[in-house]
Parts: sequence; C-alpha cells; structure tokens
Amino acid sequence: MVNKSNYEVSVMKKVISGIVIGALLFGAIPAIAATTSMIGKKVSQEVVIIRDGVKSTKPAIIIDGVTYAPVREVAESVGYSVAYKEGVVTLTSEAAPPLIADTTSENSDLGTLLNERSSLGTKIISLNTDITILDQTIASLESSLADKKAENLINDAMWLNGIEIIEGKLTKQRDARSAKQAELVVLEPQLATLETQINSLKENTPVVYN
Repeated sequence: MVNKSNYEVSVMKKVISGIVIGALLFGAIPAIAATTSMIGKKVSQEVVIIRDGVKSTKPAIIIDGVTYAPVREVAESVGYSVAYKEGVVTLTSEAAPPLIADTTSENSDLGTLLNERSSLGTKIISLNTDITILDQTIASLESSLADKKAENLINDAMWLNGIEIIEGKLTKQRDARSAKQAELVVLEPQLATLETQINSLKENTPVVYN
C-alpha cells in the first residue's frame, strides 16, 4: 500500500535547476533506462514539490529510496521543453541564444555619416581650389596695379581710369576670397566632427540580445 506522507520539498527556482533537475529528473531517467524494470516496484512515499511557494499538481514518488519527480511539470517550470518518444524522455533548454549583433541602425547611421563626409570633403576641396585660383588672380591684379601706378601719369584721365578698373577688380576678387575662406572655416570643423562620429560608430557598435 502507498504511504502518502506529505513531505514537502521547498526549493527556489535557481536551486531547482541545479538540485531538482539534477537529483529528481536526471536521477529518474537512469532508473527508467536501467536494465532492471521499475514496473511493479513498490512506491514507499509520495512527495509534494513546492516551487516558489506553489505546489506542483502532481507529487513526486519514492521507490527504493530514490525520488522520482513528474518530469514534464518540473522541467517546464525551469525552462525546459519535454519530448517523449519510444520510451525516451528528451529535455531541451528553451533559453534563447544571443542574437548576432543587430547593427542595422548603426550601419545606417554610419552610411549616412560616410556620405556626409564625402560630400563635405568634396566641397572643401572645391573651396580650396577656388581660393588658390583667387590668390593667383589677386597676385596678378596686384602686379598689374603696381605697374600701372609706376607710370605715374597723374594728369592722364585714361591712366586714372585704368587704376580704378584694376582696383575694382582687385576688391571684388579679395571679397570673393574672404567669403570662401569664411565658408571653409565653418566646414573644416564639421568634417572633423564627422570623422570623430564615424570612428566612434566603427569602434563601439553595440550588441543587441534577444
């Protein structure tokens, strides 16, 4: 006759993984798989399993001093799936593995920054080229103005008009150079900031876990 003493095995969830699964579940499986059949063996006691204050719906049993727990209920309570086929019970951990780094957003941001850097770099090169050409034009005008003034024809209207024309062109070229230089002063720090952001994304891409 079955002795139904209400022994309580009260265990926390973390402990049940190591102790209950190890001692109850896997302790039962070798016995089931053993050459000596358990069929007809006398159940000496029933054991109530309590996990985190909640009683299991089915008791564990003790046969020949070995405790056998309801595999499915206990295993599923600690995150294992249970399959039974042709006399074999298979437990599989349902813990999801970490996903490969989800860098979709980071790659998108990096691509945007690289495009911005390329566009900005092209503009800076163009500005520097324009400034170089303007410098050459200014130097040529300054030389022409110096030569014109050397003629020293103060009372010659055409001479004075020529001086004014050269000076007007020189002022225009200098203003254009100043504008391009001012734009360059703004863009160069922006390029440096983009470089910093790009390097940061390349070196610190986060890993996202499921």
